[in-house]
Amino acid sequence: MAFEFPELMPQRVAYWAGERPSAPALHHVDGRTLNWHDAHDGGLRWASALEGLGVEAGQPVVTIFVNDFDAFHSWLGCAWLGAVESPINTNYKGDWLRHVIDNTGAHVVITEDRFAAAVCDVADQLRHVRTMVVFGTRFEAPADLPFDVI
Repeated sequence: MAFEFPELMPQRVAYWAGERPSAPALHHVDGRTLNWHDAHDGGLRWASALEGLGVEAGQPVVTIFVNDFDAFHSWLGCAWLGAVESPINTNYKGDWLRHVIDNTGAHVVITEDRFAAAVCDVADQLRHVRTMVVFGTRFEAPADLPFDVI
């Protein structure tokens, strides 16, 4: 993708991935490291997946993640598309969660399995959400949700 401003983060990550692919890009507090190549590759995969869900430049995407590499990749994927990542506090539930998700106007919510049930609890009150992407294996979506679950 071409951007008017070549110093934006996606372009810088792409540059560093080419210049120093195995150098550390991020260090997690648990000791894991993400190198520039994997940071760039992950961001591009996220951008492609989001684009496949119909996300376009300027559109919000709700994310509900703990601070981990998936959170970074989701942000970078949104940045590649020109979409607006709208990260939500993982402690929000009920009316707080409904209010924040609805106010973004996002059609896509991306979350970890441990936070998906809270979204399902307010699903019938979310006016814009069309798709929820859930990462993990500990979640089984209720059959009567008003949006798709991947």
